[in-house]
Amino acid sequence: MVVREVWEFRFRAFSAVAAAASALSIVIGGFVGLYTFRQQGLAADALKLKELRLIQYNEKKAVYYELVDAAAAVATSRTRQEVERNATKYSTLYYGKAHIFVIDQSVYEAKVAFYSAIADALKMGEFPSYSLQALSLKLASTCREVLRAEDVFGPQEASGAHGVVER
Repeated sequence: MVVREVWEFRFRAFSAVAAAASALSIVIGGFVGLYTFRQQGLAADALKLKELRLIQYNEKKAVYYELVDAAAAVATSRTRQEVERNATKYSTLYYGKAHIFVIDQSVYEAKVAFYSAIADALKMGEFPSYSLQALSLKLASTCREVLRAEDVFGPQEASGAHGVVER
């Protein structure tokens, strides 16, 4: 009988240890599951934010390219009529698309400087205008500076290693 009691005691002890280990593994599994769920949520949020930045970048890029092209057309115009025609396109962008979203401050300043220079060039009547050409280049340079792929993709991805065009 003593042997049987010893084995029953051992069996109960092993059962208690097994039950405690099962309970502990359930608790640890729950924490791991919650951690994994949280990490997946954070990763999904980061991906959504990256997608939104990409959309904004593409919109900004399209508008800035148009603005720079319109400025270049004005700056390289050879006659007053050509300047006036091309200035209309620039003005349309200036008052339209270039104000749909938050425009970068440096681009805003370059855009306004170029717009003001158009009026000055028309008053002076010198075409092509070297001051307009210089300001057109400044506007293009300013747009290029703010259209950095690093802002969307991060410095590692924007380096060209992942198929992204280098700046």
